[in-house]
Parts: sequence; structure tokens; C-alpha cells
Amino acid sequence: MQFLSLTSLSCTSHRPTLLSTVYLGTHLVLRTTSILHTRARRVARSMIHTLQPISKLVKGWRAEATAAI
Repeated sequence: MQFLSLTSLSCTSHRPTLLSTVYLGTHLVLRTTSILHTRARRVARSMIHTLQPISKLVKGWRAEATAAI
């Protein structure tokens, strides 16, 4: 499900913002406490930092999303 959500963003702009939104949405569906919310935000931020250098090397969001997972 995460993979499908990430790959569906392949043709959109502002990719890091959308990726973090999808990631947070996926992981917070069954978790409502503020502690887990903060933790998920941190993880989403680290995913974006991981994807930025990969995006310079790999062409195509699908490959980047696969690498992040």
C-alpha cells in the first residue's frame, strides 16, 4: 500500500511535501497519540533527506520510492 501511494506521486510537483503527507497519513491511520504523531513526523523528515540525494542520481520517482522503502 505504501509503495502504491508513493509511486502514484510520480507525475506531481512538490514531491517531498506530498511524500511526507502520504507517509504520515499511512502511518497515522491507526495511531492517534501525539507521541506517535511526533515520531512519525521525524521518520518522514528523515525519508525526505534520504530521497533528496537519491533523486539527483536516479531518474524517476518510482526508483526513489523503492529505495526509500
